[in-house]
Amino acid sequence: MSSEVPDGWDYVALSDCLSEFRNGYTYDARATNGTLPITRIETISNGEIDYERVGYVLPDERLDAFRIQKNDILFSHINSVEHIAKVAIKSDDSPLHHGMNLMKLRPNERVEPGFLFARLQSDATRNHFRATCKRAVNQASLNKPEIGGYRFPLPPLDEQRRIAKVLRSVDEAIAAADDARKQADATLVTISDEVFTSALSEGASAWQKAHLEEMLDKIIDYRGVPPPKADGGVPLLTAKNVRFGYLDFEPREFIAECDYDRWMRRGLPKPGDIMFTTEAPLGNVAEFPSIKAALGQRTLTLVPDAKRLDAKFLKWLLLSKPAQDLIWSHATGSTAKGIKQRTFRKLIFGFPALDEQRRISSLLEEVATARDHAKGCIDDYEVMKVALMSDLLSGRVRVPA
Repeated sequence: MSSEVPDGWDYVALSDCLSEFRNGYTYDARATNGTLPITRIETISNGEIDYERVGYVLPDERLDAFRIQKNDILFSHINSVEHIAKVAIKSDDSPLHHGMNLMKLRPNERVEPGFLFARLQSDATRNHFRATCKRAVNQASLNKPEIGGYRFPLPPLDEQRRIAKVLRSVDEAIAAADDARKQADATLVTISDEVFTSALSEGASAWQKAHLEEMLDKIIDYRGVPPPKADGGVPLLTAKNVRFGYLDFEPREFIAECDYDRWMRRGLPKPGDIMFTTEAPLGNVAEFPSIKAALGQRTLTLVPDAKRLDAKFLKWLLLSKPAQDLIWSHATGSTAKGIKQRTFRKLIFGFPALDEQRRISSLLEEVATARDHAKGCIDDYEVMKVALMSDLLSGRVRVPA
């Protein structure tokens, strides 16, 4: 990092900004029989303190020196490379003690804790530590001098506070969008469980019970030896692209255009047809996209009988917990579970009238759209935060008083 800094800024070492900088308390990381919560290496693996992933140790007078205070920062200095230099800040006063394999950084009066946390979160800082860490098999490490010697530009305290406030507002927007996503997910689960549990139960139901194959126009199964892979051409979507409720359209494999018709001779799926994975992974469901693509093995295309079955209703039915439980109850195999096509065809589900199917699927689609919108907002805010951190932490853009 260049030592050139804006007027009024200093160029400092991380250790200059800390009043306490130490390793954690050594204990048996498997400890669960105590009463005092203590951090483990995985406690900050998601970039925040996860109180569900802490250990518990018995009271010991030595632990008083390892109590974590509000605004203390935990730093991962012994971990796999992708987790090295992850940080989390203590944002509340709940009891927690500092365990081994995490470094505790306590900001001094020279630095605003939120600013320092943002500095350590930044790509520039993470990349620096990942480039300089000592690497061993499945693990990397940083020692105290390497961490404390990291140098960065530091603005005056009042400007640090303004920068931290801007970045905190983005974090709050991300948190609000994430709450909306979680609420939408919970609503989907609630509606799905209530709608489909009775439909798949043995009890009385106004819905018509039928074998799945009775409600389909056809099932397209792609078997045989697939064409040789090509560097480009038509994307080949495999079972790995079919996720739980959506298609991961990042094709990793392609087949030549001249091989496409031969491989897909059993039938061309239409946009909106339902894809279902029969094994590895079993039970994933997605709609076929509006693009030209070939399907790989272990994936069925389910084409609904348009007069009896709504495609989106079929998607939500197969994604529901009752349906997934039914599918997995018929799975075979010791390691890679799968379901035979003839077994899958004969599964019995409940189906309401077509108009009711459409009302149900429309409601679920509406909630899913709200969830996806929230996910998109999270992605946008995170991109915004990266750009803001790059500009504000370097001084290229100043936050006016």
